[in-house]
Amino acid sequence: MNRLQGKVAFITGAGAGIGRATALRYAAEGAQVILAELEPDRGEGTFAEIQANNPDAALLVTTDVTEEASVEEALQQACSRVQNDSATSTF
Repeated sequence: MNRLQGKVAFITGAGAGIGRATALRYAAEGAQVILAELEPDRGEGTFAEIQANNPDAALLVTTDVTEEASVEEALQQACSRVQNDSATSTF
């Protein structure tokens, strides 16, 4: 299924629970996913699982959603990656 092909999703708490499930589902549906996680080690499993199916579908960024500067930095990283990769249509 590719209902989300061409879409980019910024998912917080992507290392566990609802965030992980959402990230895996969105990636399976064709979205490029930004995995925002406070503890990068927790996000690595989600990242690896997505990469096993599509090596270019995910970006893991360390993010503390309680800190505005951290969220801004994560979004800047995501936007930079999307813009840099838009010419090749992969993530």
